[in-house]
Amino acid sequence: MLVYDKWRVHPAVIPLVIFSGITAVVFGAGLLNIMPFMVWVIFLLGLLLALYYLFLFVRGKVVLLPLFTPATVVFLASVAVILLTFQGVIHSHYDDFSHWGLIVKEMFQVGGLPDGRTTIGFKNYPPGSATFLFYILTIVGYAESYALMAQAFFIAAALSVLFIFVSWKNAGGALLAFGAALSILAMNGNYIYTLLVDGLLGMVALAITVIAFYYREDWRKSVAVNAPILILLLLIKDSGKLFFLYNICLLLYFVIQNQRKDPTIKGNFLKALVRVVLVVIVIPLSCSFLWGKYVDKVYQEPAYHKFDINRSKILNVQENKSAEFIQNLGPMLIDSSLNFDTPAIQAFFILNVLVLVSILYFAIVHKRIAKVLLASMIYANAAYVFYLFTLYSMYLFLMPENEAVRLAGFLRYLATIIIYCAGVLMAALVYEWSKNFHVKKNTMVQGLIIVLLSLVMVYPLKDSLRKIVMERPDTEDSIRLGIKDQYQKLLNANAHSAKVLYYSPESLDDRGYLDFILKYVQLNRNFTIARSIKTDEEMNEFQEKLEAADYLVIVDQDHDITGHIAGFQSGTSSTGIYKIMKTSETQITLSPIE
Repeated sequence: MLVYDKWRVHPAVIPLVIFSGITAVVFGAGLLNIMPFMVWVIFLLGLLLALYYLFLFVRGKVVLLPLFTPATVVFLASVAVILLTFQGVIHSHYDDFSHWGLIVKEMFQVGGLPDGRTTIGFKNYPPGSATFLFYILTIVGYAESYALMAQAFFIAAALSVLFIFVSWKNAGGALLAFGAALSILAMNGNYIYTLLVDGLLGMVALAITVIAFYYREDWRKSVAVNAPILILLLLIKDSGKLFFLYNICLLLYFVIQNQRKDPTIKGNFLKALVRVVLVVIVIPLSCSFLWGKYVDKVYQEPAYHKFDINRSKILNVQENKSAEFIQNLGPMLIDSSLNFDTPAIQAFFILNVLVLVSILYFAIVHKRIAKVLLASMIYANAAYVFYLFTLYSMYLFLMPENEAVRLAGFLRYLATIIIYCAGVLMAALVYEWSKNFHVKKNTMVQGLIIVLLSLVMVYPLKDSLRKIVMERPDTEDSIRLGIKDQYQKLLNANAHSAKVLYYSPESLDDRGYLDFILKYVQLNRNFTIARSIKTDEEMNEFQEKLEAADYLVIVDQDHDITGHIAGFQSGTSSTGIYKIMKTSETQITLSPIE
């Protein structure tokens, strides 16, 4: 309420501005090692402000009705749906265990930004949305479903910005904006049930672009509103720097155009521009820089990961990559980026067609050039092509060939840029058709066209939408849920720091999935894994691991393990958990734990 009451910021952007501001402040507190303290300061200030404005409302001194725009209603409805549907959902995605869920859990455990006490492998990945999740979880308590809810709130806040051009008097525009939001949600797919940030990155970048355009005639508000969101953009993921570049170019263009018309800064144009640069470029980039310095300080080792840029990778590409790979990379990337079997690519192509048809409609029927649609189409497609060029460079220079040859991660990277570029086109359609809805000419035809546009936006992505609604992650029969229960029993047996041997033949070809689950669950590396004991070599290796461990956990029971441990058991465990008792230097006994 404060943001609207004091600065008259559009209600559509308030949730995202508040979430971004919280993220930026809590991140800064993390650099000072006072994150929990700052969380409670922010929470108590927010609570006091809420009580203050409730008092003013009861006294009739503030009016809440202007806040209830289509954007606000959609955001609140989204929050309600998220609270209902995310109950009990836990992590199941590979990357949640390898990083995105792990960093949240580790931050909650250490009470701050990750440091040398944590088991995080990708040390220099920015903390981004994990910082906001830390804020929420510190208040409500740690639970995986709460973390997933908090990330979904962020997504809802970003998508609410699409309703910035519409009002209750413009039902057609609201319908079109709703179709656009559903389409973008579908492009992100079932990743909404994970903490992966690829989709969120595209949505936040899109929100900045839309806000910059909406406030193109009010440069002060544009800068103030976008400043915390730009900080968030750089903290979500390293590739946010590219979208930062996109948005800074647009933002500065709109700001400079507006400043030239502003009589209040006549004669002080350069001074005003320097202040803008300080707020939207220097401060956000400083946050990114400080994160890098923090990583260097807390980890007394190079924070290496496979996408680090260095001179050797750039200059020695022919030594690091085979000639066949270099020759095939370009065609392979083009084929993948134009693969119409991918629903998101279909949707992007169809949106380009819809924009062209709309441009022709406005030119023929209303005798005007839809400049915003035309400029948006040129910009979105140019941004898409440039992004593909950066992907080409990443695969060529930075990514190891064994991963680059299969375009590892391509679909997630593609989702980010298509969410952004398709979102730009959809926002332009919402703007032009909302503006045209007030023209009392061919209203019936316009209404039908808007309904048709909304349906066509969503249609290529209908299967993805259906999966989001109907195929919520089911962990009842997953290996994750079994391990979660088994490790809890170990904790109940006071085995916090014990060395555990896990046996799981079903994880033979899991690409390290079980390893990451165990690291996530235990928050340490005090474990070993055996996936097979069929050969003599595997049997001997298993026996060595067994004698070195304190506990044995049988994740998947099979005849091999049943026969092998039969001679060591003092009883059979229904949970698959055994304490390893060393009766002598050469003999052990497996005592069941229930």
